Amino acid sequence: MLFDDEPVTQINIPRSLVVSSPRPQPTYASRRRDREFVGRVRAIAAMRHAGCMVEPIVTDEQGTRLPQEQELALREDVEKAVRELFSGRAAHAKRTIDGLEAANKSDVEQVDDLLKGAYQKYAQGVRSRDLLDTLLDTFERWLTVEGVARVDLLFCRVDLDRAPESLGILLLATTRLTRAHFTRRDSFFERLSRWLVGRSGRTAQDVEAMLRGLRE
Repeated sequence: MLFDDEPVTQINIPRSLVVSSPRPQPTYASRRRDREFVGRVRAIAAMRHAGCMVEPIVTDEQGTRLPQEQELALREDVEKAVRELFSGRAAHAKRTIDGLEAANKSDVEQVDDLLKGAYQKYAQGVRSRDLLDTLLDTFERWLTVEGVARVDLLFCRVDLDRAPESLGILLLATTRLTRAHFTRRDSFFERLSRWLVGRSGRTAQDVEAMLRGLRE
């Protein structure tokens, strides 16, 4: 509830910045808008976390507040993103913002960021199930035509010694139905097979049985 004696900070957000999902084919101009939207949403979340009363205002391109009926839907998109950042939950709005930020990085940077997070969690003793769930939030969004290059980079760059052994199996299982799209999947299968032999006393026959059905 807002009280009359509490100052309220208003942050204007032009309607052209408000998006509910990443643009499928971002351009230089759209990336600039996305970065500005992310910055304003983070500012609102940070100020509220610090105890400030902040109200997002959706305006036209001249800075004039939109009529109430036009503003409501756009403002809800902003508030949804702010709520997720403020609460720290990894729900759709936060993933949307992460996706907008990732769009401004190269494929190599995105892959390395994903792997770095997985390596850190593994070193900290985070259980494999939780680690892989977090990784899948991003990886599953790469299983599209646009994400093929990132998936192939992941196959090439993943350091199996720094991640749980179930990570390699997960990558193969997740890409089994779309395997024809990826040029690095077969070589990764061979690398993972060799790496698994001898671990936990496994023989080559054990590994073959373990990975049966994942090659094709």
